[in-house]
Amino acid sequence: AWGTKLEETRIILFQGSSYAGAATTSAYGLPSSLEIVNIALQGGGQEVTFSRLTGTTTQSGTFTVRVKAEPTKTVTISIDPSGKVFADAAAPDETGTRITDARHRAFTLGWSIENASTLQLTFSNPPDADTIKTITMVPPAPRLVFDWSEAVPVGTTTQTLRIHAVSITATTTTLHIDRDCRTNTKKVKVEIDAKDIATYEADCATVTLGLFGGTMTEP
Repeated sequence: AWGTKLEETRIILFQGSSYAGAATTSAYGLPSSLEIVNIALQGGGQEVTFSRLTGTTTQSGTFTVRVKAEPTKTVTISIDPSGKVFADAAAPDETGTRITDARHRAFTLGWSIENASTLQLTFSNPPDADTIKTITMVPPAPRLVFDWSEAVPVGTTTQTLRIHAVSITATTTTLHIDRDCRTNTKKVKVEIDAKDIATYEADCATVTLGLFGGTMTEP
């Protein structure tokens, strides 16, 4: 995990679950004309720690950067539970003028892969027939971890994906899919035990959530 400690004249980046126990720290001073005030974070304090892998935080909130000589000149910085940080507004949309990037997606399934047996990838390769890759899921059920990656030949190309769970409980799963467009050019449907998780189009931007894909987010 990494985090930041907010002080009046500087921001400290630290490696670890808290500043006090940090393995590494780096301080970044503000210009002498500015100061940080009105720190209001969940749970109090002046630290924001971002979770390993997901980047989320339980210390969301706001703080203000103010011009010392002109205290009416301020910018409010907001920290979202998702880990996004932004100024003087709501969190920016993930579409619109922003280029949508589907290389990494998280799926909160709402059901468990603890006892699932088969991961299936169906690649479209027109005008030729689909390429179907069937993977026996390991370790054996019941499992607490799952991490699969492989290069799959599809026609004259090779498609490389990683599908891994960051959380598996008896009732739900958080599944991450990494699909870099530099190495993936084919439409692919992802299923676990014949349950449709998601379909990725050949482009980098379009992902259609399947019936069993739960909630899809960009972590």
